[in-house]
Amino acid sequence: MTQEQSLKMINTFFSEGFGSNFFSSIKKNNLVQVYLDKKPFLSIGYKGADLNLPEDCTGNSCIKIIWLVLFNQILGSYEEFVFKRVSEVLKSPFPLFPYTEEDLFYDYEAIKKSNSYKANSGRQIINCFHTSLYKANRKGCLSPFLAWQNEDLVRTIIENRIIYSRDLDDFTILRGFSTSGKAPRVSTFAPSLARYLVQKYLNDFDEIIDPFSGFSGRLLGAASLGKRYKGWDINPVTVKESCEMINFMQLENCSVEVRNSRIYKTSGQCLLTCPPYGDLESWNQEIENFDVQFWVKQCLENYDCKRYLFVVPGSFESENCVEILSNRNHLNSKSCEKVLLFEKPFNKKKEL
Repeated sequence: MTQEQSLKMINTFFSEGFGSNFFSSIKKNNLVQVYLDKKPFLSIGYKGADLNLPEDCTGNSCIKIIWLVLFNQILGSYEEFVFKRVSEVLKSPFPLFPYTEEDLFYDYEAIKKSNSYKANSGRQIINCFHTSLYKANRKGCLSPFLAWQNEDLVRTIIENRIIYSRDLDDFTILRGFSTSGKAPRVSTFAPSLARYLVQKYLNDFDEIIDPFSGFSGRLLGAASLGKRYKGWDINPVTVKESCEMINFMQLENCSVEVRNSRIYKTSGQCLLTCPPYGDLESWNQEIENFDVQFWVKQCLENYDCKRYLFVVPGSFESENCVEILSNRNHLNSKSCEKVLLFEKPFNKKKEL
């Protein structure tokens, strides 16, 4: 049995084997019986000295002791196993998902077929071209890129993934940074959400402008509907990545440029964007941080459009809210987000 198979077997046992009668069963029989392919594989004495379990042992503390004994008997020393895997990670390059051309175009077609703003279609394209998102960071956290070089964090995630995952490859560990909240990825706007918003609120326009193009989520959503998209961003790195994506995916009606949305002024048919949420995220550049209210006002003043659509935090108060997006927001937080709609001529009673 390989190391990977053994780890899967142990975690399968613990994810499927603990029911309401588990502890009464092991207390009655004085052992933990592990089955592999429906055949007895390993027995560990419940009252044996190797477990050192008190008579009234229940709950997570008991589970951890039994799990560790299983690990040591099947895979060898737990400490040596973790030390070896940590060393391998620290010596390896940062893992980037190996998407193929077929994967990317299939993902784009999936955006076109999306009928829910909660769909994950388009994420592979963003992950492939916007690799700088792994070097950006959430407030108070290391970026995934720096976390990959941090021995303490790597060890924490490996120990966490050993218990809660049936795999321990590089990508499982990388996802663990976000799953655990230790070094989460920065947010990306879902292309499926952009498509949904364009269809519902902006479908009577041919062109969409976006002053915070970021990691191309709104670009992909608009392009999937055949709309012309003109975006800009202050970050030259993300703009370069967006342009590479546009060329590769042959999105001829899309363009992205480097511009400062605080001072740049232009006109367009309609605007769709998600302003920066203050200093909640950092993209490896020195920029002035403004709150959402500032950016909404700035866009209304700087860009002459017939209709404006903003996605903002759920805590943002505005009479122009036309929809509340439930479930997780694009920052992977459980709090909701709001959709704000402005049309010209502005209703004075509804101005911010």
